[in-house]
Amino acid sequence: MTTSRNQAWEQVRARGHTRFILLHGVLCWGVPFGTVVMLGPFIYDIFTHHFQSSIWNMVAAFALLTVLFGCSMGETSWRRREKAYLENHDS
Repeated sequence: MTTSRNQAWEQVRARGHTRFILLHGVLCWGVPFGTVVMLGPFIYDIFTHHFQSSIWNMVAAFALLTVLFGCSMGETSWRRREKAYLENHDS
């Protein structure tokens, strides 16, 4: 990491792990992923007029996919950035 990236990471880091997971993981990764995954069944239902599941099942699946995928991607990103920061900071 460069010095400017280290400073930027220090600011993000100071705001907290949970905030990073929610903003960077769930909003930036989870919502787009959940949207793309849920488009398939939604488009199928619209074109066939043969609704496979209720809207509440689709909302629940979207929420679950969004949170699980977003949290895992956010945690992975946090750990990678933290590792790079600590390696550069120790040097």
